[in-house]
Amino acid sequence: MSLCIDTRTTLVDAVNASVIDVFKMMVNEEIVVIAKSDVPRSVANSKLVENALTISMGFSGELTGSCCICLPQNTATRWATLLIGHQSDDIDQTVIDAASELANIIVGGVKRRLCDFDLTMSLPSAIRAGERNLVFASNISPILFRYMFGDHELSVVVALSQSSVC
Repeated sequence: MSLCIDTRTTLVDAVNASVIDVFKMMVNEEIVVIAKSDVPRSVANSKLVENALTISMGFSGELTGSCCICLPQNTATRWATLLIGHQSDDIDQTVIDAASELANIIVGGVKRRLCDFDLTMSLPSAIRAGERNLVFASNISPILFRYMFGDHELSVVVALSQSSVC
């Protein structure tokens, strides 16, 4: 069974609106979507992306899945600088905390926009890997969004269970 087009479209719109709003509201930066695509369930042949940070948050309720915010090192450190003025060339704990807050705010915005689905979200979890290292079970339908702000790239992967309600 595949996702209902209305649920998928609603989810895509909610993610895009949340990402754009967060960057405008929190750091007064314009962010633009440069690509949106389905993601293969397995990318096992992809090379490990060094110096990347992914923040993952699950959601459950009438829709189940996860949202992963993937930041290359330069994007993660730029976000921490913009948000709290923290200067670092490396992904340190403060950068991880700032990126986790970014994910929390984005997923909170998605949850607010999808209030008809009665969702609960998990706490953010950080992993040192990029989007190419994410793999999904066969009952998951992942969608990849790529964004640019300035010369920094950010990816969002939303992985929704195909059994989710239309």
